[in-house]
Amino acid sequence: MEKKITCTVCPRGCTILAIREGEKLKLTGAACPRGEAYAREEFTDPKRMFTSTVRVAEGISEITLLPVKSAGPVPKRILFDLAELCREVMVTETLKRGDVVVQNALGCGVDLIAGANL
Repeated sequence: MEKKITCTVCPRGCTILAIREGEKLKLTGAACPRGEAYAREEFTDPKRMFTSTVRVAEGISEITLLPVKSAGPVPKRILFDLAELCREVMVTETLKRGDVVVQNALGCGVDLIAGANL
């Protein structure tokens, strides 16, 4: 399997070619070790930041949807599952930006935090 990856670690934007040869992963085109590490992770287990909204119970605030985001990158393969989880969550208390809304979301080790004050 072969994949071209554009590194986003720095402004240089190296184009890295990742080729899986059996159990080994061959990387070419990275200008630094950080780029190699990024490409290795992007090829084997890509991660992304997650943003969405959750419902707010009546009487808590005048807003009906609270923006939330992941406290750190989450595996790309669970993004749709996180979106489904957010459809089920309802905030029932006042929160400040950065407060945890869902702890250890889907067991991925990353919390969903409030993106605004309620």
